[in-house]
Amino acid sequence: MNPDDLKLNLDQMLRPEVNTIGGIMEFIVARMLFMGGVLMVIAVIYSGIMYITAGGEPAKAAQARKNLVWAITGFIIILLFQSIIVWVPNIITKGTID
Repeated sequence: MNPDDLKLNLDQMLRPEVNTIGGIMEFIVARMLFMGGVLMVIAVIYSGIMYITAGGEPAKAAQARKNLVWAITGFIIILLFQSIIVWVPNIITKGTID
């Protein structure tokens, strides 16, 4: 796998080719992945603040840990989704994930 395939191309995100169905789908998926990453960062920060301000209360600390686990789970799902998006076209066109 080429590492350049995984890099976020900011120029493409700002001015994508949306004159084909594939271009429209790439545009939508790129935006969704970006927003998912931003939301994950916000969720991790929020969980950290919740944990710090729990003040020793086990219920609040448990809720903060639960939120953190969900944020990390969401991040893993985003990474898997990105991998699938990169691999599927290669499998279809080349027959390999390389």
